[in-house]
This record gives sequence, C-alpha cells and structure tokens, in this order.
Amino acid sequence: MTAAARRYRSTASEMDAWRDTLMQITEEIKPATVRQVFYQCVVRDLIEKTENGYKRVAATLAELRKSGRMPYKWLADATRWQRRPRSYDSLMESIEATAAFYRRDALTRSERYIEVWLEKEALAGVVNSGYREIRRAIDDCPRIRLPLVPAFIG
Repeated sequence: MTAAARRYRSTASEMDAWRDTLMQITEEIKPATVRQVFYQCVVRDLIEKTENGYKRVAATLAELRKSGRMPYKWLADATRWQRRPRSYDSLMESIEATAAFYRRDALTRSERYIEVWLEKEALAGVVNSGYREIRRAIDDCPRIRLPLVPAFIG
C-alpha cells in the first residue's frame, strides 16, 4: 500500500479539538438530533456531507455522552423514550418537584384546538421542549387569546 492510499489518522490534539467543536455546536442548539449536529458541521465546512461524515459525528457524540462529558439531555433521542413513573427519594422532593412543574392547563379553556404534526420522529424531542415553553407562555398569560393554527414541521 502506498503512502497516498493510506487513511489519514487524526492526532490526539486534533481529536480533542474535534470533540471540543462538537460540544460547542451541540451546546448552542441543544437539544439537538445527531443529524442537526452533523448538518451544522457540514455548513461550517468541518466535515464532508457523506455517510462516513455522519458516522464520525454520531460516534463522537456517543463517545462524549458515554464518557460523561456531554449531558444526555443535550441530544434529542425520540427512539429511546423511558416509560416509567417519575419517582423521588423523599416526600419533600416530590412536593418540591410538583410545585416547580405545576401549570394550570389553560388549553382546556381555549376556544382553539392545537395540534403539532411532525414528519420526522427524530425531531420530537426538540419540538417537545419548545412546546413546553409555548405552554408556559400561554399558562402565564391566560387573558391573551390569540388564534393558534396547527403547525406542520416537516
């Protein structure tokens, strides 16, 4: 095999810089899907838009999560939803969590029916966090009655 045909291997410092870059990109757009981080890398000319480029981003993100460097909640992963009751270590912890998350459901009194349709399930985690923010705004301002329309996200 000739030197030109050999695969280039990144140095340790180049890999550290790559990990730092992925951390920065993901933190900017969190929660994000792997595909969103990949496309950010493509538009910033950090990686080619190829299957191998996608695999490199995905593998590095997985490594960052498994090592504990990247918080799991930074990446939206609608394929691995955990289905279990929320639990707490004490009654006081449960009461504090309830007080922090309680919102009166303003939409039950709404004159509009709201639906959000997603073409890609991978976006569910990103949209769900945005939906929570919209609900908080509606709940905090119940006297505002703006006509809302269904949203399609493709």
